[in-house]
Amino acid sequence: MRAGIVKFAATIVCVALVTSFAFALTGGQTTLRVIQTQTMLIRHKATEEQRRVAANNAKIFFGQLTPER
Repeated sequence: MRAGIVKFAATIVCVALVTSFAFALTGGQTTLRVIQTQTMLIRHKATEEQRRVAANNAKIFFGQLTPER
C-alpha cells in the first residue's frame, strides 16, 4: 500500500515539474522583457524639470496635510 502511494506521489511530482517547465519555456520571453524594462526604469535619472515638478507636487501635497498628520 505504502509503495503504491509513493509511486503515485512521484508520478504527480514528475507531471507537475514537466508542466511548470513547459510554462517556463513559453512565458520566459515575457518574464525577461519585464525584468529588462524594470531594470531600465530603475537606472533612469530624472531630468531637472522632472525633479522640479516632483518637488512642487510634494510641496502642494504636504501643504494640504493637517498638522496632526
